[in-house]
Amino acid sequence: MDGSDGVTAVIDETLDKKFLKLQQVDADATGVHVVLQASTGAYPRDTVQTLKRRISGIAGVDEEAVNVSVDLARPRPAARTNAPGLQHVGKIIAVSSCKGGVGKSTIATNLAFQVAAMGGRVGLFDADIYGKCGAVVMRAPVCCGW
Repeated sequence: MDGSDGVTAVIDETLDKKFLKLQQVDADATGVHVVLQASTGAYPRDTVQTLKRRISGIAGVDEEAVNVSVDLARPRPAARTNAPGLQHVGKIIAVSSCKGGVGKSTIATNLAFQVAAMGGRVGLFDADIYGKCGAVVMRAPVCCGW
């Protein structure tokens, strides 16, 4: 097994495959360069430090000569739905909580106004049947019984 095979083996042993995948390994006179792809921004940061230590040990270089960069995976487009009325909807932002009185309607309204201010076309559906609805927050003339 040559040096790059050893480095690749160490990477495979160290990575949590749920979060990080190996994209590229290069070694040159300046050190070892590793590019990983993260499935989420919440990947374990300590894994990157552990990986740098282990690679420096097996490659015989200082830890500073090991460069590990992490690229975030691009999210896959959402599956299209055939639901009536949603054919022309591009994105859906859901605001939810399992607790009442935490400001879901206020947050949803503020998000809608901000997206509209940025030039987006916005629709707001507030399905809160007990608390304030979006129409109350916006002081609309028609509201859900309030």
